[in-house]
Amino acid sequence: HLLSRRQRQMCIRDSYETLKVYAQTGYSKNMTADLMFLHRNTVNYRIQQITDLFSIDFSDHTLLFKLQYSFYIDSYLKNRYISLTPHSKPEP
Repeated sequence: HLLSRRQRQMCIRDSYETLKVYAQTGYSKNMTADLMFLHRNTVNYRIQQITDLFSIDFSDHTLLFKLQYSFYIDSYLKNRYISLTPHSKPEP
């Protein structure tokens, strides 16, 4: 079955947010479910979909560290560019 463009975007956004919160909680499905106001089975389903789509091995501690670190970098960059005004320049 084909998804509309909007549905695909929502799935990608939901997967990204789920993975981000999952990483931020130290890969705790219960805490992820609580923070996202989701049922734990929904988190399980999303994590399984992410695993299947991207071949993520959640037993690989090096990969888990890289995921956590990448979310910190992404958050930093988003906050940095959001706070810039059109006439301001980034600090060195």
